[in-house]
Amino acid sequence: MIGASDATEALRLLSEQSVDAAFLDISMPGLNGMELVHDLRNDSHTIGIPILMVSDVGSAEDWKLLHRMGVDCFLPKPLNPLTFTAVVKALVGKSGQ
Repeated sequence: MIGASDATEALRLLSEQSVDAAFLDISMPGLNGMELVHDLRNDSHTIGIPILMVSDVGSAEDWKLLHRMGVDCFLPKPLNPLTFTAVVKALVGKSGQ
C-alpha cells in the first residue's frame, strides 16, 4: 500500500509505480479528487488503474460525473469495512484481468 499526503503526490506516485487500484477522496489537498481522476485517466501509465472514490461530500450528480470520468466505484464515508473489503477485492480482481 502506498500513501500520499496530497493529490499532487498521489499523481506522481501512481505515475511512477505499478499499483492494483487507487483509493481517492473527492476532497484532497492540492488537486481535488475530480482533477486527479482527470489526470490519471489522461496518462497512459495510469489510464487503466481501477479507481475507488470515497467521500463524506458529494452528490448523485458528482457520482454520475465521476463514473463518466472513469471512476469504478464511489463509497460514502464513513466506510463500512465489509463493503470496502468487498469492493477492494472486486477492483483488484478487475485489474488482474
